[in-house]
Amino acid sequence: MTHQEVPPHPTAFGHPETRVAWERTRNRIRLRFCLWTVVFVALLALSSIMNAAASVEYARGGSNQLAPMIGALAVLWYPFALYSCLRALSRLKKARRVLEAFPWQPLSRVRKSGRDSEGFSIHLPLGAALSGPDQEENGTVSPTMVARDPRRWTRWDERVERGAWFAGDPSRWGVLAVPGGTGLMTVQRSRANLSADRTDATRDLRAVLDAAPVRG
Repeated sequence: MTHQEVPPHPTAFGHPETRVAWERTRNRIRLRFCLWTVVFVALLALSSIMNAAASVEYARGGSNQLAPMIGALAVLWYPFALYSCLRALSRLKKARRVLEAFPWQPLSRVRKSGRDSEGFSIHLPLGAALSGPDQEENGTVSPTMVARDPRRWTRWDERVERGAWFAGDPSRWGVLAVPGGTGLMTVQRSRANLSADRTDATRDLRAVLDAAPVRG
């Protein structure tokens, strides 16, 4: 299936492969959360055991500073891990709302212009030029957008630079994918563009969903 051959479903989430890709991403985030929780509990248990052993050692005139360090490390690290997973699930939930409201549309290419603090800076074709080869020359490209994999912001699939699928509003908020519905990434305006319009990504998403052809 080429980048021109998008599925005929009225919404992107109605495409079985897209739905499977979304569910697989969600399951991986949940699995990561479970693994980190197991590691956290194991570190706390290890710290408790070592503390008990250190008490005996201290009574004999020795000392052990490793146990408190392990316990402190676990307590400091786990909230960050929890926050990371919750943010990833939140991004994925927002992506689903867009996928349930918009159909896939083909993009002739995606131009990556660098990295942003929250993902990759990109430009998308707009309007009638969505599938045209000369959109950049005609100036019909989006403002600077930020694309981010829900799981980790450093992941980028170079295949979308040669053709991609997009659901949503390419000038405000949407979901980008490799043709076939895999490799889902959320796309929103950069902070600079949001600040210039005195708005934020949440308001952009709300406005895009309000204007969606299919409302959940």
